[in-house]
Amino acid sequence: QVSTGSAPVFAHLSNSAGVWVSKLSDTLSKHFPGRGTALTNALLLGQSNLTSAEQGYQLMELAESARNDLSAYKLFTAQSFEPLAWETLPEDSPFKRSFREFLAKFGHRAVYEANIINPRWHEDPSYLLNIIKDFISISIYQDFRTKQKARNEGAWKEINQSLSFINRKVVKWLVNRAVKASEMREMSKSEVIRFLSPFRYTYLEIGQRFAGQQILRDKTDIFHVTWSEVKSLLTGDWDGKELRSMVEERKELRRQWEELAAPDIIEDESPQFVPVPSSEVLAGSTIGVGIGAAAGKASGIVRLIRTPGDWNRLNAGDVLVAPSTDPGWTPLFLKASAIIVESGGYLSHGAIVAREYGIPAVINVPNAMSKLKEGTRVLVDGDAGKVSLLPVECGD
Repeated sequence: QVSTGSAPVFAHLSNSAGVWVSKLSDTLSKHFPGRGTALTNALLLGQSNLTSAEQGYQLMELAESARNDLSAYKLFTAQSFEPLAWETLPEDSPFKRSFREFLAKFGHRAVYEANIINPRWHEDPSYLLNIIKDFISISIYQDFRTKQKARNEGAWKEINQSLSFINRKVVKWLVNRAVKASEMREMSKSEVIRFLSPFRYTYLEIGQRFAGQQILRDKTDIFHVTWSEVKSLLTGDWDGKELRSMVEERKELRRQWEELAAPDIIEDESPQFVPVPSSEVLAGSTIGVGIGAAAGKASGIVRLIRTPGDWNRLNAGDVLVAPSTDPGWTPLFLKASAIIVESGGYLSHGAIVAREYGIPAVINVPNAMSKLKEGTRVLVDGDAGKVSLLPVECGD
């Protein structure tokens, strides 16, 4: 009943950003032909209190805290780093207090959080702690914020110099509406995930009981059991005699499915793949076209990151290339000079957060993971929505 009643509210909040961002872009395009999207991105840069973006900001702040906290700094810089040892820090550790506050606010989230099989951050914060360790060595927070402010102020300067008083007021009003709507969209996603938490913990409790009865090998195997099977076991209509072998088969099938490439479209229940050109691409050529989701241009070395678990392969200044993103990817954005994503739209998570951070991004680039080669250098044009190949020796 709660789920049914809340669905329209969540749907409204999730879709609210589209109207205002589009109106802002259309209005700017009338005054600045061909530059409406780029100016929209710049005006929204660093202005929102986006739940997903705030996670990244706070992780950078936590790195600053750990750098100035002797006990925490020793933990993070130890030759053999054990993430979960953070709980052994002294109770008066500023980092420990701050990290507890972070988990209280964001601990219900996870990598690929819509799937309740994945552990929440407050259950296992190892991923976050590894990201913080990485941030300690690069110290990017203040420089990051300074660049955001400069680019946003530059966009407003152009608006104020070119538009009349009335038009400036209209643009400012639309920016405020787009900012609030984007905040609501990301907040609603966060609350939907919080809403899912009881389902995960209920399933885990059931799994624990079934494991104790030898019906399952491990409590997490419950995520490979259908709800109808769970009900049959709970009511005593089935003894679950064959369930352990069924679960193993399903786990293997899931592993095989995860290795499959997702089709570009599904037409009449038949997956369709867009062929990837095999001809050699010359430096300077456009090798990908998509949606310019975040303004600006940046170049860097391509890193093909298939899951956030590959975070340690992404170096500061690399171009992050991903099949898709969700809030669990947010910390990786902060290290990238630019972002390329195979799927998603102008209002997808990756687009909204990249726009907030001010990281040039091109979204919805077909076959980006196969077209782009690891280690090559590319130029990402977030204004034009293009990705071009650069000579390896070309500097940023």
